[in-house]
Amino acid sequence: GNGRGNNSDGGPSVFANLYFTPRNLDLTDLPYQHPVTGANVYYRNTNGITNPRWILNNSKQTSVTSRFFSNVNFNYQLTDWLKLTYRLGLDTFSEKQQNQTNKGSVGYPNDATIFSSGLLRTVNSNNRIVDHSVIASLQKKISSDLELNGIVGFNSRTDTYEQNGVESSGQVVYGLMEHRNFSTSTSRDFRNNNLNFASRRTWLGAYFDAGLGYKNYLYVNLTGRNDWTSTLEKENNSLFYPGVSASFIPTAAFPGFAAGVLDFLKVRVGYGTSANFPDPYNTRGYLPIVAAYQNDALGNVSTQEQSATLANKGLKPELQTEIEFGLETQILDNRAKIDFSVYSRSAKDQIIARSLDFSTGYQNTLINAGEISNKGVEAGITVTPIRSNAVVWNIRGTYTRNRSLVVSLPDGSKEINISGYSNLGNYAIEGKPFNLIKGQAVKKNADGQSLVDVAGNYAITPDTQIIGDPNPGWLGSLMTDVTWKGITLSAQLDYVHGGQIFSSTAGVLIGRGVAKDLESFDPALPLILPGVKEADGSVNDYPLTTAGVFYGQSINGSNAQNSAIYDATRVRLREVSL
Repeated sequence: GNGRGNNSDGGPSVFANLYFTPRNLDLTDLPYQHPVTGANVYYRNTNGITNPRWILNNSKQTSVTSRFFSNVNFNYQLTDWLKLTYRLGLDTFSEKQQNQTNKGSVGYPNDATIFSSGLLRTVNSNNRIVDHSVIASLQKKISSDLELNGIVGFNSRTDTYEQNGVESSGQVVYGLMEHRNFSTSTSRDFRNNNLNFASRRTWLGAYFDAGLGYKNYLYVNLTGRNDWTSTLEKENNSLFYPGVSASFIPTAAFPGFAAGVLDFLKVRVGYGTSANFPDPYNTRGYLPIVAAYQNDALGNVSTQEQSATLANKGLKPELQTEIEFGLETQILDNRAKIDFSVYSRSAKDQIIARSLDFSTGYQNTLINAGEISNKGVEAGITVTPIRSNAVVWNIRGTYTRNRSLVVSLPDGSKEINISGYSNLGNYAIEGKPFNLIKGQAVKKNADGQSLVDVAGNYAITPDTQIIGDPNPGWLGSLMTDVTWKGITLSAQLDYVHGGQIFSSTAGVLIGRGVAKDLESFDPALPLILPGVKEADGSVNDYPLTTAGVFYGQSINGSNAQNSAIYDATRVRLREVSL
């Protein structure tokens, strides 16, 4: 389970409790549970932390899902070149979730009473998607050289989600996980989230897709779609987004073109658009209701509270546009294939959750955030070194490079916090790559040297700075497969170059002194932080205890968030299959 080094996030967490545990402690052989009461037992005199083994045996989350989906098609051939289709699709699933913790745990400062007395939460949900489509499709030979293909369609989709849940606390009999064995039950969880709610939204769409081909080597395609959604106000709920593309195949147009070397060549160019619509209930305010709130003086009363999300009546759909140019080629009797493309994408009125100052009475709102662009290159190559009747060996490689830019932001804003907190989060900053990480950092002088205060600790910036860029420099993958007599062995290796990640886990492990990186340090020896004194600029000579440095100067104590920024370069064996 997720949890920080002091269990402050609430809820049992194996990882959070291991942060406190010295590495020389034998977790396997020490007792973890009282034999009579079932309560937690751990090595500390105060028994102030829950034993990770107690959590594994007394806390769990389960989920059981039942799903059914199907579709029915009716086709009617009006003429030899025109067909009419009606399609009905149904996708429904029900899910039962259960979160339970026996009584007897300890060490949760924000929710100590709830978890120490036992907790049971059950949530039942049902999601249903109904999709209707009416499509007219045509395929007609206009002349000996021209062929027309096209569809015209109408689509309607409705998503309905319903959820009911109960959370109970105050377990009476240890080990019995039924709501009747708990003293208090409510329709909200311990974080005050409503467990009972329903959501419904509908899309309507009308679209066309027409393609014209000339002599099997020149193609032009035109598309367009208009969507209407129930999640926006009437004046903003409609958006039309078109597209056009063309491709030319020189090897088909000129049969002798690069004969013997070039087997296939296609040149393509396209302009496309797409839409994105928000989730429901973000354009009008609503009141979460507790129908039976317990008041000592009045008994059970109905209460309403303001939603934490500020409604935005002017919210609009997001429009994404893209221009792409590409080449596809096959050479050397199809033993090598190359696919290359360059693109430029732009997202206007991008839908982003913007954090608000709590003094406004709200926590966030959805806005349309100006314009964000992405430009990049995609390339792929396939080589077949061996191709015989017995063995075929293929090697494929891909390369992707993308650069994002926040072109403009609304309302004169220069930056918007899009996730996280005011002192640590991801930001959209005008003129910068999208999603930069900002946080408090160690102060630096003009020469880039770290500044040390009079206590010998690093001085921390009072405001947030750009401390990381999570956008990778480039992505690559390598895939290979060997087939012998119908048996295929394949593997895929992925590589991410560059980018940065904020790792609370790594920072806390260093701060708690349990990271492998620190095994060569003697915590009893003094240590002097590298840097210069903030007061006079002289070389720092203030001694500190090693243990104090790695605790106080990590993200645990100093708010030097940049100390938890790490290079995100990584290699991953994605798949091996036989």
